[in-house]
Amino acid sequence: MELSGLINKKSQVFKKLAVTLTEFDDRGIIQLIEGKPRIVIRPILTEGKHILFGFKEQNYLDFIEAGENPLA
Repeated sequence: MELSGLINKKSQVFKKLAVTLTEFDDRGIIQLIEGKPRIVIRPILTEGKHILFGFKEQNYLDFIEAGENPLA
């Protein structure tokens, strides 16, 4: 997953920034997240080395049942 995939482009905080993610390299996206952490997709579910961003019910069910990240 690219770092830009962690950004919730529909969030009001992101929209108010009036920027496009193509303006930023990975370092810039990290700085953007550090300055405005509310732009990160939530919720975040972790299990060991696996992580799941956002909420899609079937992904959560698969994640829990399999004990691993179904998106990997």
